[in-house]
Amino acid sequence: MRLDAAWARHLTCCGRRGGALVLGFGLSGALQAFVSRSRMQAALGDHWPRTVAKASFFGMVSLSCSYAASALAKSLFARGADFTSAMIFMVASTNLVVELGVVLWLLIGWQFALAEFVGGAIMISLLGIVLPRVIPRAALAQARDSLQATRRRRWMVWRWMVWRRRPARPVP
Repeated sequence: MRLDAAWARHLTCCGRRGGALVLGFGLSGALQAFVSRSRMQAALGDHWPRTVAKASFFGMVSLSCSYAASALAKSLFARGADFTSAMIFMVASTNLVVELGVVLWLLIGWQFALAEFVGGAIMISLLGIVLPRVIPRAALAQARDSLQATRRRRWMVWRWMVWRRRPARPVP
């Protein structure tokens, strides 16, 4: 394949996914800006079966772009959601997507669409059982603290940049 053809193919692929990326990162920013920590903890703050079902449903009806799903999962975790619930959201948003099931049904048959949803449910169940037992709570607390520290540093840098650009006040 020639270089210009490969570049055109790459741009076409990115163009198709660009809308999902922009929407996903936009939703991630909106989640951080408009959803309080207490509401997030109330909705997805643990990894009980009801919360796992909620995270799976939210993931299933969300975007199917894996980059956007990982950005949203990071935002969920940073805002107070349980790590297991955030990861289940991410897996569900890439594996239990309704549009993907429709495409599979139309192209290769209902058996493959059913297998995709059954396999996704099995992966989510295993993730909900195994993940809380594998990752120590101290590591999760350290990761959440690191996310909060990074967010504070970015806010301070942004404020400094805005302050630096202010015009000097005239002396009376």
